[in-house]
Amino acid sequence: MAYVSNELFHFVGRSLPTEDQQYRLLTEILDTGWLQSSYRAELGASGTMLVDPRNEPSTNETVRVPALCFCDIPFDSLSIHMEKYSRFGISFDREFLVSRGANPVFYVAVNAPPPSTPGRGPRTLGGQFNRLFHECIELQTRVHSFAFSRHSQQIGGHRVTYKYSPEGTPEELVICGKLGAIISDLESLVFARLKFFESWLPDNDKDNFYMEREWRKIGGLAFSPDEVTRLIVPSLYAEKLATDFPQYSQIIHSV
Repeated sequence: MAYVSNELFHFVGRSLPTEDQQYRLLTEILDTGWLQSSYRAELGASGTMLVDPRNEPSTNETVRVPALCFCDIPFDSLSIHMEKYSRFGISFDREFLVSRGANPVFYVAVNAPPPSTPGRGPRTLGGQFNRLFHECIELQTRVHSFAFSRHSQQIGGHRVTYKYSPEGTPEELVICGKLGAIISDLESLVFARLKFFESWLPDNDKDNFYMEREWRKIGGLAFSPDEVTRLIVPSLYAEKLATDFPQYSQIIHSV
């Protein structure tokens, strides 16, 4: 049995209550040639990244980005994963997804002890990442307050804020700008690609993420039929899918 897969799988319709609805979602994806990323509603108009410092990173709910998730699991070993998500899936060659920016996530066992760092707080990796995140947020706030202040004045008995004005020397402002950029990169390049998991959970637990060997692509994915490696559907839908989408008939696999 292969340890890893040359194709990466994405399953659709986890939140939908019926298989008919899941099938319709898959057909909409095939019709449009577009896989939409997650967190669209939460991200709102910006559509880029949402950082919520009220949550701990170890909850996987702190930094949200518009991302597509794929699992690196050989086809013959997908049964547990499909029980958690759905039996309607689409796969692409791993190197094709790499060329579109996909990359494995960085898994962190929340209960693992960190390297020896006396006096640096929590004694688990999950706790240490939480500490690092909140220190970054605090530093970001302090950098911003140092570099910029709101100027205001009294007009007709009311205090009116009318602009931002930089404070500090040019060299200090350059340093603040670089620090702010580094912190933003930590959020988007590191924290947005972390996946915390509880190592003691059984393989079939819905919160056991490690066994998925997740790959993450920021943003959605446009594709053509020749770029799809495999379509997975329950056996009841295989013939219907082949009829509805004859261009995919040779790569339909029933489960």
